[in-house]
Amino acid sequence: MEIYRPRSKRHIPRRGLLGHNPEGRANSLHYAGSVNMPRLFAVKGRPRSGKGKTIREVYKKLLATFPDVKHKLFQRSANGRDICAVLNIGGTMIGIESDNHHPEDRTERSLKLFLSKRCDVIVCATLTRGCTVEAVKNRFAGREITWLHLPKPASKSAREQACRAKADEIFHEVCAIVK
Repeated sequence: MEIYRPRSKRHIPRRGLLGHNPEGRANSLHYAGSVNMPRLFAVKGRPRSGKGKTIREVYKKLLATFPDVKHKLFQRSANGRDICAVLNIGGTMIGIESDNHHPEDRTERSLKLFLSKRCDVIVCATLTRGCTVEAVKNRFAGREITWLHLPKPASKSAREQACRAKADEIFHEVCAIVK
């Protein structure tokens, strides 16, 4: 029986690729290139339908519910409203992007960033069609994407109510993954 011995250490997988859990990541989840990729929640809708507001509400609820959350990344957009954040909640990495006002490459960049940070859950905003939707579909081809549609409501109060309802829905889904 022959024993295979690699000629250099380059052929041996580095410690940390399998079985190593430096940040206490969820053990049941696997990452890019494996069978399971991050769970993606994409809030889509027409401009000014409340997508960003919905995602910011999810972010606020996560911070309020999990006081031990660790920010791995936090950026505000130039307008000061929209956020891009990576949170670590009990070992589950969550990527959140609320901006789709400059969709040319923002969504693609954020998705790439969230995958490089090994996020288990990603929440992002997209328009109803076009480059933001294509960025999500291309990056997560053949994977499960939860599309949450926000129709443009007739009044401001209806929009607020729709945003809160979608935020609650996403929040409960994320909490089920975190716990």
